[in-house]
Amino acid sequence: MKKILSVALSAVMLTGLISGCGGNETANKDGVTTVEIWSGDISAKQCWMELADEFNNGEGKEKGIEVEFKFSSNHGDEVDVATQNDQLPDMVAPSFLQIAQMVKSGDIVALEDIEGLKDYVANYKTEKIEDQNTYNGKVYSLTTTTMTAGLIYNKDLFKEAGIVDENGEAKPPATLDEMVEVAKKLTNEDKGVYGYSFPLSFGTYYTLWCPARNVAEDLTIIDYDNLTYDYTPWFKLFDYMVKMRDDGSLFPGADTLTNDTSRAYFSEGLVGMMPGMSWDVGVLTTQFIADCDWDVAPFPRFNEEDDYPTYQSPGGLFYITKNGAAKGEKIAEVYKWLTSSEVITRFYEKGVKIPYDPEMLAEDAKCDVPQFESFTKLVDDRYKSNKISPKLSIEGDNTDTLMKKIWAGDMTTDEAIKDINTRASAAFKKAYDAGEVDIEHIKEVNGIQ
Repeated sequence: MKKILSVALSAVMLTGLISGCGGNETANKDGVTTVEIWSGDISAKQCWMELADEFNNGEGKEKGIEVEFKFSSNHGDEVDVATQNDQLPDMVAPSFLQIAQMVKSGDIVALEDIEGLKDYVANYKTEKIEDQNTYNGKVYSLTTTTMTAGLIYNKDLFKEAGIVDENGEAKPPATLDEMVEVAKKLTNEDKGVYGYSFPLSFGTYYTLWCPARNVAEDLTIIDYDNLTYDYTPWFKLFDYMVKMRDDGSLFPGADTLTNDTSRAYFSEGLVGMMPGMSWDVGVLTTQFIADCDWDVAPFPRFNEEDDYPTYQSPGGLFYITKNGAAKGEKIAEVYKWLTSSEVITRFYEKGVKIPYDPEMLAEDAKCDVPQFESFTKLVDDRYKSNKISPKLSIEGDNTDTLMKKIWAGDMTTDEAIKDINTRASAAFKKAYDAGEVDIEHIKEVNGIQ
């Protein structure tokens, strides 16, 4: 059945997406080399299209190059299908899980191996991080931006509910217990307004794990001396979502709520708080334009005195495929443009992307989007985006599946913690005994004494 579905999916996707793309088929039209780029970065679509239009009518026209972007919310699936059918475009932005496999299969190419990029890569300022944009000592992508996460909140609803500071300004919660209390005060079922929105169907990585990285030193505790895992903080955090659901302050239908739907309800003034990523500013100012005064705050912590750095992740990671590499210096010129100060500055000024290195911005760069500035202030240099953990094959349910079982009442939180801790610790010991985990290397990279 899986094979049948896979073939059907491939046929549908390829008909609409791959026609006219892939390698040399689009290399030339009227003497112009077309470079096709696929991305799932919907929040940045408008800015990318404006930049591409300027490039195509300026620098690109002079050099005989035309850039074509294609955006999709199912980008990851489309990359998988195109890879299986050897129909990848010239550049893609795959997930971290896809990147490692595509490096191994040769479907994406090291930048140093492309004519015209070796010196550019060597002199580029931002970090080259192993297993993120560098693999086996070779650089496959350059980091241009960073993203962070926090709590997005409706200031109008806060003021209406009297949740303000001494100056009468909306006061976001500092702790998770406060967040539960505030969500309850904000909820007005008669008006269809709820204190918090948690799109569980979107998965918990962007809706829980990233925003809450400042909640504890580690949401998953790894004991490298005793070879054990402890997911207790992770599930304790999830329990706060359950509390808000049970007291009626969570927007209904979390288990089927998508991230886009959640953002749409927030933009309509029906949600008081929701987890957010820095790219959400672009969504709430160009796609689902928020009809309220809103801002961003650090995600609430377990304890107010806790001081852990907010999540940060390198971004702007476009990868050149083997098809794109065949276009040599033409693809090199496009890659230089994609990672240029001009492009980085435009994204910052539009309030769409935070520069990884502020020195890459033009001297007169200025952003007039206040919520984006709030996200930018959350960036914390203490956060180590290059931390690594053991690569394990853990049999059975993953954390998202366990959380959905808790949500449905099929399992208690304590049962879920015991289950995942037992299986993860067993996998850790098995991998260590087989010589598949280099603990000393992990400790060295992570700065563990």
